[in-house]
Amino acid sequence: MFVHISCFPEHGRRPVEGDRLRFEHTDDDRRPKATRARLEGLTPHQQSTLAYVLVGVAMALGAAHIADMIRLPLPVVYYLSVSYLTFCFYWVDKYRAERSQWRLTETSLHVLGALGGWPGAMVAQAALRHKTQKSSFQMLFWATAALHVFVWAVWFLSGHGGFI
Repeated sequence: MFVHISCFPEHGRRPVEGDRLRFEHTDDDRRPKATRARLEGLTPHQQSTLAYVLVGVAMALGAAHIADMIRLPLPVVYYLSVSYLTFCFYWVDKYRAERSQWRLTETSLHVLGALGGWPGAMVAQAALRHKTQKSSFQMLFWATAALHVFVWAVWFLSGHGGFI
């Protein structure tokens, strides 16, 4: 079936081998063709990102269970879990960069850092030597880390002193 690229929305990505398409079937004077085509399902990039997130959530739940058994405070478990997931995302991005593959977005790395994974990001940057050269990336990363440190400092200095 012939599908011309103009059948896809301008803002969409181009299809690649293995993608599933939904389209309307028409015939012209030479051959059958597809019109009003669109991609179905998740892209391979979205599928792999979803898999990493699901593995991270499963690990976080396992870590929470272990932490409960050894009585670690919940914020410590949370930061360790999100940091581990963030380290894994950095590792995947570095791996893909070295092989000229589709990369993870900087936004996804920053969101993980902002969600509490900045210690894992800091370790990943040093250990993998990844994302250390781009100053705009570094500025946002350190702003996120500083915000977390500030919030915890305010929490402790305001007399709360311990974990919930």
